[in-house]
Amino acid sequence: MAAKPQEVFRLLFQQGKLVLDNPQKVTHIHDRGESFRLKSEQRNPPSRRAIGASKRPEEFRFEHDVIRIIAEELDEAAAMVPDLLEPDKDFIPRLTFEQIMTHSRVLSAVHVLKCFKGVQDKDQLAREIRFGSADGSKSPCVKLLAILIGIDRAEDMSIHMWTDELRDSCLPLRKVPNDRRRTLQCRKHKEHRLLNSYRRPEDRNRFSQWTYSMCSPFIKWEHGTHQHYLLDTGDVFPMEVMAKVEEEERKSDSGGNSYGCFSEVYKVKIHEGHSDFGVHGIRHPQGYFALKKLTSHSRDSFNLELSSLVSTAQNYQKKHIIQLLATFEVKNAATRESTFYLLFDWADGTLNKFWQSNEALFAKLFVMFITTANQLYDI
Repeated sequence: MAAKPQEVFRLLFQQGKLVLDNPQKVTHIHDRGESFRLKSEQRNPPSRRAIGASKRPEEFRFEHDVIRIIAEELDEAAAMVPDLLEPDKDFIPRLTFEQIMTHSRVLSAVHVLKCFKGVQDKDQLAREIRFGSADGSKSPCVKLLAILIGIDRAEDMSIHMWTDELRDSCLPLRKVPNDRRRTLQCRKHKEHRLLNSYRRPEDRNRFSQWTYSMCSPFIKWEHGTHQHYLLDTGDVFPMEVMAKVEEEERKSDSGGNSYGCFSEVYKVKIHEGHSDFGVHGIRHPQGYFALKKLTSHSRDSFNLELSSLVSTAQNYQKKHIIQLLATFEVKNAATRESTFYLLFDWADGTLNKFWQSNEALFAKLFVMFITTANQLYDI
């Protein structure tokens, strides 16, 4: 009796040949790489320690019109970097955000906002907003401040920060599917009541859009396990699309079995401050990468392709082989379907050349998968 495809994949996983749900080989990233980014900042910290405990930093320059200035610069930054994969989205690159939301400007905002009028130590409050609490128990709120400025509700900062316990670590907030009120959910706290009490659903919708603009992923390669990013449809890839290369289909030579999936390939540039691949792989001199979007929503097909690539990387540690750097799974909560993306170093030409140049390696792995599957079908 022929085995069902689900049984084939289950047995392949049990034999260690499918890696997507194997935590020893693949790490699922739920925080958009924020923990990686924070570790990177700790290795190269800002001049936080230069800020005295009871006096303003030397670089402080009070800006009375700071709220308007920040709002205009955020609008300009977001408009300059459209996401060509989905043209209705935009995001603010991390380095640009840091240039806008400096400690000096945060301190100016604390002095200007009426909601902080009763705060005695405004320097300490500004440090907490910009860097988080001194003991590390509370994350920063600088993105929250920028978002509220962006949607013209900066005076709500104190109630969201203190009463609603809304912090940067809560972001982004996603809209509950099929909810006409556009209720927002936090993965950490589930709900922030005061935010969802906004009378106009459009205010919550704008808040959600701004959270995603501020929280574009930080893409990291780690030795030992592959990094698989779990995103949703609100997320924005921190990339400029230079060109859509081609639509491709790869097939094996044996029995017409399809190897890989239909896909779209984009030549992209990752914005500075949004990636850290170390010395892994082969960097293109102009900083190009290949982003491959699978047109199939089949998780099993993606798992098979990922498993082949991970096995290749583990068994053939050669510098000249173009390496898989990260993968992304964008979940649509409404349809419950996922779209899968694979990020590679850019190979001159197209990804077809990449596959062709390593055809012998992938052929061996593919034969292994097919042989195992055929044996199971004969059971």
